[in-house]
Formats: sequence, structure tokens, C-alpha cells
Amino acid sequence: MLNLFTLFHDLPADPRFRRELQEINPQERVSHTLVCPMADIWAEYGQKAIGRIYCEEFHPACYSHYAFDRSQVNLSKTLTQDGDEYCDFNVILRPENLPDELKPQCFEEYDPCYREPEIPHVETDGKKGFAQLSIKLYYYLMKCASMELGEAGIRAVREGLGRFAEAMEQMFRKRAEKDGLRVDRGYIKDNLPVDLDTMEDAAMWADYSGYNAREEMQKYFCDRLAELLGF
Repeated sequence: MLNLFTLFHDLPADPRFRRELQEINPQERVSHTLVCPMADIWAEYGQKAIGRIYCEEFHPACYSHYAFDRSQVNLSKTLTQDGDEYCDFNVILRPENLPDELKPQCFEEYDPCYREPEIPHVETDGKKGFAQLSIKLYYYLMKCASMELGEAGIRAVREGLGRFAEAMEQMFRKRAEKDGLRVDRGYIKDNLPVDLDTMEDAAMWADYSGYNAREEMQKYFCDRLAELLGF
């Protein structure tokens, strides 16, 4: 079933977030996000306005696409908005907004042949989920830059990867010092979605090998970050 319960039930948990779940069922999910690491980063760099754009654009696009572009996302508060103390999510998917042929795919009461699937419980890995998202986002950025701007676009992505490595090095050192930790390979492995050795994530890169994306990531981000950290 493709509904709001299955969507949010199957998402990998991220321990960096803190949420209060108000309600979840196939038609509705209401929750408050009290701590968001992304909002913290945007606030730290004085870029909450950019974070607000992300909140307003990503969540409706993501949740709506999962449910055949028929769901609604009401985001009345966000931590990226001055004065808001939490993110207020209300995601809705109503059968009345679906054509008859899609209703059985989303709601069991519309499928007379529905049987509860016998699927064993599988522990989800939040880090792998974010690694896959990071690879996808980077790959399509590289693809669009190459298609629209050619070699100039690729050079721009390379420069961006290098600057990102520099920013991450500073952030890791600052936060590790604050927490009384040492920035070693173990620390980076725990806090960076992708591995510094991209071949460790080779299976994830398999469908995103075009434009030498993995090799570019390795050379201009991973190797550069390792060099800055003295590895």
C-alpha cells in the first residue's frame, strides 16, 4: 500500500532529529520536529532563509510524488522561520482526491482482495539512507551541470566539491572540539554520509556511474577532505 502510514513507517530513523508524533494513519500524519540538524546548520551560517526555501519546496515535492502527486503538505511552522519553536507537519492523503483506479493501491478498504503481506521486520539503517540520498543529489547536480554547461559546468561542480570539503573540515573540527572528541577516521565515518573511500559505497554508486561522478567525488571532495584533516 502506498499511503502515509507506509511512507513514514518505513523511513529510516535519524537519531539527530527529535520529533513528537501527534498522529499517523494511512490518510494523515501530524508531527512536530523539535530538533533539526539542518535547521541548526542554516542558522549557524545565517542562512535560515535558504533553509526555509528547502522546507517549503522539498517536503511537498517528496511526499506528493510518493502518493501519485495527490497528497497535501501543510507546513505552518518551521525551525527555519524566525519565531517558530518547532516544525509543524500535517501531511494528508484523502481517498476522495484519488481516481478510482488508484484507491486500491493506497487503501486496503478499496481492495477486496487485499491480504496483509508477510514481510519480516528489517532494521533500517539511517546512515545508508542518507548516503544514498547524498549520492543521488550530487549525481543529478553533476548531470545537469554537464548537460547545460558542458565542461564549464563540470569545473563548477569540482570547485563546489572542494569548497564543500573545506567547509566540512572546519565544521567537524569545531563540533568535535565542542564535544571533546578527536577528529579521526572513525569520527568522520560516523558523521559523514558517504565514505571517504567511495569504493566502500560501490553498490550505491552502481546506478550513478555516469559523468565519472564517483571518481570526481573521490578526487575533489573525499581526497581533499582527507588531506585537510591530515589523514
